[in-house]
Amino acid sequence: PGLVHVALQLTPLAAFGLGLIQLLAFLFHRSRHEPRNASANLLLLAALVFVAIGRLVVSP
Repeated sequence: PGLVHVALQLTPLAAFGLGLIQLLAFLFHRSRHEPRNASANLLLLAALVFVAIGRLVVSP
C-alpha cells in the first residue's frame, strides 16, 4: 500500500499481522530446538516491528 499510495493505513496492520505469524513461527521452531530457523524468524519479526512502528509513529 505504501508504494502505490492506496489505503496507507493497511501497511502497519499488515506488518503487525505478519509479525504475529513470525512470533508464532519463532515459538514453534524454538520448541523443536531449531535455532537457525528460530533466529531467522526473529530477524523477520524485528524488521516487521520496525516497519509497523515507523508507519504508525514516525511517518504516518
